[in-house]
Amino acid sequence: MKKLFVFLIIIIIVGGIYSISILSTPKERYAITKPYDFESLKFEGWRGLSRVDQELLFQVPADIVNEMTTDALLQTFLNYPFAIDLIVCNTYQLGYYGLCHSFEALAILSTRDDLPKAIIEKYKYLNSTDIVSNDASGIESIVLIVLCTQVEIYSLFTNTDVANLLEVLSENDYSLLSAYIPFGQCESYEQLIPSIVPTKYDNTLPYDQRLNKAC
Repeated sequence: MKKLFVFLIIIIIVGGIYSISILSTPKERYAITKPYDFESLKFEGWRGLSRVDQELLFQVPADIVNEMTTDALLQTFLNYPFAIDLIVCNTYQLGYYGLCHSFEALAILSTRDDLPKAIIEKYKYLNSTDIVSNDASGIESIVLIVLCTQVEIYSLFTNTDVANLLEVLSENDYSLLSAYIPFGQCESYEQLIPSIVPTKYDNTLPYDQRLNKAC
């Protein structure tokens, strides 16, 4: 009887330790590692839809966006059929604010602390010798750099991130980025922020109100 009692105590202790270990094991922050599949949403005649209806067609559900890793979310934006608006609008800022207003996934992406690292790694991959360069990869590289010109995103960069980005930039992309961000003129990236925030934009306003003011 005594042995049975001791045995039960041991089982209870082991079970408790196991339960604690399960509860204390950190849950994976983001479960979705693949970008959203926009191609599966396309149907014959979708291009004949109005722009508003096309944007509705390609919205990514919020529950999916919130479960995506930053890498997957960044690639989702690069795959977004209207991502090109970022670089064909009258200004990059208008393109960015317009997309944040119409494509919520970009607005969420712009709040991710690890976005700078995701941008740098994606840029390095697109410009590596391991892949065949094409028009699509070239456009994606430009989109990545233009994203970095936006204060909401550049303000996420640490000094280390800035150094890592400068290390991998091509000469052309450095020229593009430095036209908006005065590298070398400030001691830290925090000092750059006031110099690249246009005074006519109020960054405390919602994206749609900022876009309206910009227009």
